[in-house]
Amino acid sequence: MRKISADWLFNGKQLLANQTLILDDEGKVLEVQKGKMENASFHEGLVSVPFVNAHCHLELSHLRAALPQKTGMAGFVMALQGIRDNYSEEEKLQGVQDALQEMREGGIAAIGDICNGTSTLAAKTARPEFQFHNFIELFGLDPNQGENFFFKGLELLREFGRNTSITPHAPYSVSKVLRDKVLKYAERREWPVSIHLLESKEERQLFEDLEGPLMDFIFKIGAVFQAHTYKSPLDFILESLPTNCNALLVHCTEMKAEELQQIAEGWPKAYIVLCPLANQYIHDTLPDAKMFAQYPERICLGTDSLAGNHCLSIVGEMEALQTAHAIPAETLLRWASLNGAAALGIDQNYFEIQPGNRPGLIHFPSFSPDKITSGKIEFIQS
Repeated sequence: MRKISADWLFNGKQLLANQTLILDDEGKVLEVQKGKMENASFHEGLVSVPFVNAHCHLELSHLRAALPQKTGMAGFVMALQGIRDNYSEEEKLQGVQDALQEMREGGIAAIGDICNGTSTLAAKTARPEFQFHNFIELFGLDPNQGENFFFKGLELLREFGRNTSITPHAPYSVSKVLRDKVLKYAERREWPVSIHLLESKEERQLFEDLEGPLMDFIFKIGAVFQAHTYKSPLDFILESLPTNCNALLVHCTEMKAEELQQIAEGWPKAYIVLCPLANQYIHDTLPDAKMFAQYPERICLGTDSLAGNHCLSIVGEMEALQTAHAIPAETLLRWASLNGAAALGIDQNYFEIQPGNRPGLIHFPSFSPDKITSGKIEFIQS
């Protein structure tokens, strides 16, 4: 038997003060008692279930600090296309390995990772302590090539194997043909999808006016954005988004309250994934976290990539939202852990402290609910 006392205990849903966690010899939870027990090991600060990075691009980890900030989406994508492959395979692999180590040291145990190739496979295989869900991300605006893009995605999916699904990239980067093939395939298999959505004003401008920086970029690369009657990127996605699949809608910095309500009421398995530090890096903006806090069970946190973020820290993402919007620490911790596990469809028992579960446990000594700041984190039960 093992007894762990802490100033603060986060069980996946609640932040509790002055608690003792009692585990059996296998690490399963027997009970939680109020107060500190004399024969328990005491941990200053916070003992918590681990964190989930619900949206990451590990394959871009070699691009830390390589792209300019505050370029907007079109500028970011153009800069990314210009340099992402100017690196050796060894440099790319090292970037992924370093990123995984950084995330582990930040208390992260599970990752929803966006994949456009197999460059992350070896590094992931070497780190079994992480739980991954791999999203094979598909692009393609040419409706005549929709089926070809789809089958290429299936080929990549087979290389990754289990815990993998295919997904559309974003409303502005897929044709209706490709959108429908991917989402109908997901609907039949009831597997999660992850879609970049309403990340920038440029995205709305493209759909509302058929012009702007994103349209200029599409024209520059020789693609065609077909004229249509969709009033917004959200309308384009919701027309085909299944209700039986977990849908991670990522960023949503430009989402309106009525759009959030529409999603919450009509798509019970949809989650919003906020990546505030990436939004600051690329767009110099933040999501309206207070608006999203109306649906506390449906919000997750992600870091996006090191091409568009300074770090891969879920604590940093929480700190940004608490500083800007005064979101309570208990709410942020739930967004950072159990909600992400639920959204990705991974083992939720590992991310919730309750009798019979064998949760992961991290120790965050410098934690304060009034001011979350980055600090040393260690796993005390993997």
